[in-house]
Parts: sequence; structure tokens; C-alpha cells
Amino acid sequence: MRSNLSTLKQGIVMVLLGVLLFGSGNSIATAAPPHAPMACSGLFFSEYIEGSSNNKAIEIYNGTGVAVDLGDYTVELYNNGNTSPNSTRALSGSLSDGDVYVIAHSNANAAIQAEADLLLGGGIVGFNGNDVFVLRDDNTGNVVDSIGEIGNSSTFAVNVTLRRQAGISTGDTNPNDAFDPADEWDSYAQDNSDDLGSHTATCFGSGDAAPSIASTTPSDGATGVAVNADILINFSENVNVAGSWYQISCTTSGVHTAAVSGGPQNFTLNPDTDFSMNETCTVTVYAAQVTDQDTDDPPDNMDADESWSFTTVGAPAPCSTIPQIQGDGNSSPCTGHRDNIQGCITGVGGKGFYFQDVNGDGDTDTSDGIYAYFWSSWNNPAGLAAGDLVQVSGNVTEYYDATEFAHSGSDPLSVTVIGSCTLPAPVSISPNTDPNADPMTLYEQYEGMRVQMSFDGFVVGPTTRFVSRFTPGDPEIAFVDQGSPIYGQRVFQDDYNGYQGINYISGGFNKDLPDVGFGDTLAATNLVGVLGYHFDKYTLLVDGGTNHTYTVGESTQNPLLPIAIDDEEFAVCSFNLENLFDHIDDGDGDMGDWTPADAAEYDAMLEKRAKAIANDLNNCTVIAVQEVEGKDPVWDDLVLAISAQGGINYSYDYYESTDPRDITVGILYDPARVTLNASSQEQGCTSTNYNVNYGNADNTYGRVVSNPCGGGTYALFNRPPYLGQLTITNAAGSSSVNVSVIVNHFKSKRGNESTNLPRREDQAQHVVDVMTAEDAAGRPNVIALGDFNDTLDSTPLAAFNTNVGGEPLVNLYPSHVPDNERYSFIFSGESEVLDHFITTGALNAYFMHGRTIHINADFPEVDTLANDNCSSGICIFSPLDSTSRRSSDHDPVFVRFGFPLTADWSDLESYYGLARHAGAHTLWLGDGVDDDSSAANGSDDSTDTGIDRAAGPGPGGQWQNGSNGAAVDVTLGGSGNGCLHAWVDWDGDGTFEEGDEHIIQGVVSGAGNYTFDVPSGTFPGSGSNLSFDARFRLYANCPADAAPYGTALDGEVEDYTWAFTPTAVALVSFDTRESAPWLLPAVAVALLLLLAAGLSTLRHRFSGCCS
Repeated sequence: MRSNLSTLKQGIVMVLLGVLLFGSGNSIATAAPPHAPMACSGLFFSEYIEGSSNNKAIEIYNGTGVAVDLGDYTVELYNNGNTSPNSTRALSGSLSDGDVYVIAHSNANAAIQAEADLLLGGGIVGFNGNDVFVLRDDNTGNVVDSIGEIGNSSTFAVNVTLRRQAGISTGDTNPNDAFDPADEWDSYAQDNSDDLGSHTATCFGSGDAAPSIASTTPSDGATGVAVNADILINFSENVNVAGSWYQISCTTSGVHTAAVSGGPQNFTLNPDTDFSMNETCTVTVYAAQVTDQDTDDPPDNMDADESWSFTTVGAPAPCSTIPQIQGDGNSSPCTGHRDNIQGCITGVGGKGFYFQDVNGDGDTDTSDGIYAYFWSSWNNPAGLAAGDLVQVSGNVTEYYDATEFAHSGSDPLSVTVIGSCTLPAPVSISPNTDPNADPMTLYEQYEGMRVQMSFDGFVVGPTTRFVSRFTPGDPEIAFVDQGSPIYGQRVFQDDYNGYQGINYISGGFNKDLPDVGFGDTLAATNLVGVLGYHFDKYTLLVDGGTNHTYTVGESTQNPLLPIAIDDEEFAVCSFNLENLFDHIDDGDGDMGDWTPADAAEYDAMLEKRAKAIANDLNNCTVIAVQEVEGKDPVWDDLVLAISAQGGINYSYDYYESTDPRDITVGILYDPARVTLNASSQEQGCTSTNYNVNYGNADNTYGRVVSNPCGGGTYALFNRPPYLGQLTITNAAGSSSVNVSVIVNHFKSKRGNESTNLPRREDQAQHVVDVMTAEDAAGRPNVIALGDFNDTLDSTPLAAFNTNVGGEPLVNLYPSHVPDNERYSFIFSGESEVLDHFITTGALNAYFMHGRTIHINADFPEVDTLANDNCSSGICIFSPLDSTSRRSSDHDPVFVRFGFPLTADWSDLESYYGLARHAGAHTLWLGDGVDDDSSAANGSDDSTDTGIDRAAGPGPGGQWQNGSNGAAVDVTLGGSGNGCLHAWVDWDGDGTFEEGDEHIIQGVVSGAGNYTFDVPSGTFPGSGSNLSFDARFRLYANCPADAAPYGTALDGEVEDYTWAFTPTAVALVSFDTRESAPWLLPAVAVALLLLLAAGLSTLRHRFSGCCS
């Protein structure tokens, strides 16, 4: 125990008071002497350290005036909003007056350990900034102090040191009321332990304080109080009670007398008769009958009568079986401690097990199964297994709408194996096929039970794996069943109410699942498992009762990759690299379940990301990266890995963040094309204290910026935005553009969204302010990009619906990307955009093409571990296959810009990408180059010539489904041969795709008639009005990677929209481009080219280009 100078300091204060009262001259004031110092009313917490890594400590102070036996006290810890303690610690030893008792983590830093009286490896020191401490007197059961509010999981003290203010002389005895540290505590920087081991408390006043009631049990407003409950009254000091000093009056049972025990500070009233059920009782203590026992009077009596009320419990429900505990509603009627509940274990997971009543109650409205939760690092020490017959005692609770037995330190789960059992027969349930249905209505009555399901699913959420002690990594798959109206479709966030008809299966009982990606099919018959409810969704946890067979249909996933940028273009990308850390412990929070097991795993992670950047992003000019460890060696390794894959030898720039895990944001840039003029870290300041700790920024490996916030303001970002001011040139260096890049990684949705959402809103507004400042400083070409951790329709993103530089900001997705392509992340089967790209209007003028490159989100996490890293009982999953697919959980974003050129431009909407043909024209379509100098939708297209929709082979010349079902007449001008490419958006998805939609690709000259197949179902028959967008590009030099967008020299581009009705006859003439809606999906297309008229007649079927 740490001695301190509080007694000496009190004496100094008394001397100062004497000087003030008696004066400093020779005359002595004729005043009464000051009152003697008063002792603090009891023990209380005096310091709280919630630091980085394991720097955790709690300090208890004794200012009572006498030594205190700590064996009478217990410290309780309530984690994550739990209403029962998760950990408890009975104290021991004696604590002298004025001394403190320090409890700290055994892996805390040396300064903290040096002051500790008790070092623990977990338990009550395993706390975070939203966990509640309670100091309890074991003799009375009363709370003598608390930190936080029981039942509230909001963060109140993270990455901070709190010290009790010197004027506080008693503890917070009500742990159920709102807690604001500022009321009684002073805040200091994270890991500050300068005053640990001592405490100063004045614990005296200008005179005696009247006795009062410090706490009661039941408390005021308590409900569900047992009818035979005693009443406990804890006074602020020792008191004498006399005569009729209390009254207990109830609305039904009337006035109660009671046997009184205890005293002189804590009294127990044992009513002579029980209360009635469902009545309100009021207890009154009369001030005139209660006096203190000290001799420092007045005051002697309580200041006033005190009263409080409580309500007794209703009729008790029978709670001796699992069905009774589950009840027939959405929540249990039997929360609280339950003993010897019997059942058969049906499945053991990573954190607990399910067990089910052997016989059931025969009621289809009540579930026969329930979950028993231990803790996240539980490793099943008793070897529990399916088929064990057990008795379970513990606390029944509703955890995010799931009824479960929950382990805690004060009420640990007790599990006794009493025999073996035959697993209950599974109940048949059907998959959810209604995207608007409430899953709780469908499945609440089966929660925790063994069930079986047959399904034929379309995968909307690929195989995802999680941190687990099981090698397969608790795989999960999300699918839509064939009976659903949205089968075969991508499910976007908030398309429908509820959970959108998505179903989930899991291998959480140490079972593997197939590796399937989006668009694959997955079917099973009578798949058996337990229906769990976790993270707000019902999931079928496959059990071991049957050898399950899955039928997998693999879709063809060929993501559209960007072509290489032209010499007159540049590209800017964004890529969240998902926890790119090395395997070395630097002691700054970088080690955890995200850390690679060894050098081999780290190298494999680098290789996957390097392949994605070098090959899939086609050597983007500037890449905004997120989630890279804040140390130069990792950035160096990334650059070398990209170069080893044939990529650019990038330069990089970043600043250390204040993130506890040491993840940073920054840029990679091509030094041959890009000059970094200046950079900065753009921290925002706010009136809300988010406990951002600049002590987390370690300057050992990277640049550290000091906290710019002060004067009552606090840092807004743990990962402040990076601002880079760049000059980007074309390949020849003859043209350049200045671009400001702001890289972001907003606060995630983990934790309390009531706090996180307003924070992200403020972060978004701050980025808008930075964009505005850049424009005002004469740098109008600004991009804000990165992981915003929020979706297109969110309130944080609404901040960007504003003007900068007199023009609206432009978000890539609603402006340039078709609906079906608007996603960069898949969460629980829902596709959503988290990775945004927002430009000023000035820079948008340079836009050519932009897309999310879908190389990750749609693909499964494949179980190909190089090292399971299970030595600690936790297997860390990392996809280490040799491809670049699933190199992250986020898709990267690629946006192409063009330097200003005089060119012939395309006319279709920008989501097709913009195409331009610049320079001298020796070849063209039709009568001549139309020189459509504007890239605006539909601009100048009346001059497009050379492409006429021709009569097809069907009856009356109609275009129709099938082989050679359509035709166009093409007229070429100029001299020499060229390469003609054409695309038709048959499926109307706003993208010209390779393969079926690339209808023409070959060497041509003169004029020709081109016939080609129309995909089956494109013309469904009577009653349909259809239109199709088409693009024709004529190249003078056949490119190896011809694309419907981008820059080309010579030649021409022309766009068309062809409209049809069921009775339309294709005419040789064609009205110029007009707007019309898209309809219907497409299947396959082929090509037949027939050249005729003009110079020569040639028939040839093209299967490739540029021979």
C-alpha cells in the first residue's frame, strides 16, 4: 500500500485557515476556533487509468481517519452494459488512514507496476472505457462508490486517466444513475500515472454535516421487489435512532412493523408480514428521531424527513425448464438467477454452448433450446460436447434480444454433466423468402433449438471467417432462397424492410463450410443445426449430427478491371488494405488478433495486396491507402512488394495517427508523374471529448504531429485525415494539373452508435471545411476519398451535398456509377458503399471513368492458412492463397481523369465512362469527324453519322432473338484500314461489358453490313418497349486493350440509343441518339461481320481484334 502526504497536506491547509482566521499581526481576533477536520465518510475510488495496451489501474483511498480492514470490501466490474458483474475481486489486508490501495494489470508499464499493491492478469483489470466499477461493503452489501452507470454501454472514459477531485469526500453510492466524469473527476492524458500511489482529499468543512441516508435497498423506484424482502438503510454516519423513527406503508397490505437489526450506520428492517404482490410501498424515515453520534453539534438531527418507494413483484412465472424460461414472447419472463435447468447439449461453440430440453413442452410458440454464454476467450476447459446431459445454474438475461444464460464474476455459470443424452430430433423450418418479413416473427419460437432446413440459395454474402479458437474460423454464408422474389439479385443496404429475406448458415460449431462467392448457388437438403440469434440475425449453426452435403454452383466472377491509363490520363485510387501489419511487436498497440503470425504470413499478406495494386489497379498514379501500420518499414515493404509484381516503384507519405492500434492513412504516388508539394495532417477540434490520446502516436518510425486542439476543445479523429498537395503531369511532362488529395478513415460503427454517428457527422463536415479551404487558397481541384464507414444515404455523407468554389461537390457513385455497381463492401449479405470518392466541380471536369473494382467483397475468405497460430487457443484466420482476390474486405476504387485535349467525345451518360479521340483524324465514321467537343450527355450528337440500324433477318425486317438476329450498316471514311469496336448494353446495367456485349472487334475498311446474334429473351414479345445504348469506336491503330472509355489518338467515337417496340420494323435510316429507359437482362451474344458496298465486299466472322 502506498503512503501519501494527505494528512500533512490537511495540516498545511489548517495552518493556512488559521492565518486567514486569526490574521498575521500581533492582535488576535476574538473568534471561535475553527472546527476540527472531518474524516471522509468511507473508502472511495481515487484514480482510474484506462491506458494503451495493458496500462490499466484503479486506486482506492482511505480518508476515514482510521485504518480499514479491506477484507470487508469487494471490487466489481460490469462489462459492456451488463447488469450483473462480469468480474469480482475480494480485497484483503489493512489500509491505513490517508493511504491508497492500487490494483493494476500485471502487464502494465513499469511506472504503474511500481505503485501497485495488487497485480492481476485479468479479471477486474480487464476493463475498457465503457465498463463500470463498483466498490461494495460486504458486511452490508451496500455500494460505497462507483465509476460509470450499470446497464449503460456508452463510452465514458477511454484512453484517459481520471483523478478524483480533492474536494470529494464520499463515494458515488448510486451506480445506476447517469455518470459524468467531469462532476467529480479531473481528466489527464492517456497513460499518465504521475499521481498514482497517492491522493489528496480535503475531507473537512466549516462544520458538522447533518446525518442523511446514503443509500437504500430497495432503491427509490425499484420494481420487481420480492414480497419477503428486507429493507436496508445506510446512513452517511453513525446515528442513534429512537421511537417510531420509520414507517413502511403499502397500497394493498397497509402499514408494516418490522424487526430492526444492525446499526449504528447500517440498519436492516425485516417486516413482520410479507408484502402483497403488485403493490407500491413507501418507506419514511423521520428526521426528529435520528441523531448523529459525534459531539460536533449542531447539527445533530437529519435536516428533513426522507421517503422512497418501490413496487413488489407480480405473480411469478414457473421457470424450472427451458421452455418456461424462453416463454411465448420475444423476451423471457424468467430473467434473473435460475438453478439446475436441465438439458441436452446440442452444440458447442467458441464462446459457449446450446442446450435443449430433452422432452420439450409441445408448445409450438415456445422454444425448447437456449444458449449458455461464457466469455470471448473461453476454451471449454471441461470438454463439454454435444450429447452431454447437463444441469445449468446462472443468470438468465436478454442480450440484444437473445435469451441466454450469461456468465459473470458475481454469478458464474455452473455446469454439471449428469449423464448422456440423445440429441433431440430437429424441427423442420423453411428459409425466409419474404424480403419484408420480420425474422423474429418467423423464428423466435425456434431460437436455440435444433432444426433442419432445406434450401436452394443464391449467395449474396460470400464465405466470411472470423477470429475463433476453431481452425475454420467460424465461417458464415448469406443467401437468398430460390422461393424469394429477389432470388438471383444483389441485395443492397436498405432495399427492403427488416433483414431483406436473407438467410444465414454458420460453421460456428467447429464445422467448415464451402468457399462460395457472390452469385454462386448453394443448396442443401435437411441441413441440421441449431438456430442461433446473434448480432441481430438468426443463423443456422450446422451441427455434427449428420454428414451434410452441399451442392455448389460456381458463378463466373470476372471483375471488370481498368485498362492502363493513357499518356494523357492519370488515375487516383482508394484502397483500404485491411490491417496491413507486420508480425513484430513494437509495443504501441500493434499486436492483436489482426497481427500476422509470423514473417511468412506477413509476406503472403503483402504479396496479395501488391498483386491487387500492380495488376488489378493497373498501376494507379496516386493511391489513397487506409489501415497500414504506422511505421516506415511496413510502408517500405509494401512498396517493394508492388515493385516485385511488376508495378510502379512508388513513393509514399503519411503521418502517425493517434489510433490505439496504430493504423494510419496516407498515399502511394508515382514519382515519375507526381510531385508532392506539401502535406499535412488535418485534425479537427470539437467541444466533445472523444478521449483521443496523442500519446498513441509513436515517432520511432513515422512523423508525429502534436495535438492542435486546446482551450476547451478536443481532437475529433483517432485517424486524422491526410492532405497531400500534388502536381500530376502527363507522360511527356508537357501538361500538368494541381490536385489536393484528402485521405480519410472515419470512426467505425463498432460500439455505441449514439456517440459514433454524431462523431462521423462532425468528421464529414470537417472534411468539407478542408476542401473549402483548399479551394479558397487557389487549389480548386480537390478529392476527398477513403473509408468513410458510412453509406450513401447516411447523414454524414449528406454533409457533402454542398457547394465548394461555387459548384456542387460530386460524389462518384450517384454521379458516375450505375445503381447495380454502387458497393464496395458486403456486410451480412447486404452490399453497400463505405469507400467514397468526392471531388470538387473543378476536378470533375477532368473525369473520364470511375468504378469500384470488385476484386474483394464478392469473393470468399478461403481457408488456406499458412500458420493457424493456435498456440494461445485462438486461431487467427487470414486468406493466404496466391491470388489477389480477397486481398481485403473492401473493394478498391479507381477513377480516371484526362488532361484537357481537343477531341471528339462520346455522348452517353458518364457511368459508361467517357471516350475521346484526339489529334489528327485519318479515319472516321460516316461523312467526317463530327468533333463533338463536349463530353456532356447527349451533346452535339445530331452530327453523328456512319452507323445505321439495318433490317434484320426476321419477318418484315425485324430484329429478333437468336443467331444473326440484328444488323447495322457502317460507313467508314478516310484512308487505310482501321479497327472497329462496338458495344451494346443488352442488359441495361449501365456498363459495357467484355464478352457478350462487345459485339464488333476487327480490322475494317470502307463500308459494311454487320449482323450479330441477339441474346435469348432480349425481345420478349408483345407488349414490351425496349431501348439499348450502343457505342462505336474506330481506331487508326488497333489497341491491345480496347475499351469503351478512355483516350485514343485518331479515329472517332459515336454513341446511339436504339428504341424498339414489338411491331417495329428496322429501317435503314436511323434517328440520332435519344433517351429511353433500359429493360430486361441479357444472356449471350455473338458476331457476324459482313462488309459490302463502296470499296469491296468481304464476309468474315471476327472472334478477335487486330489480326
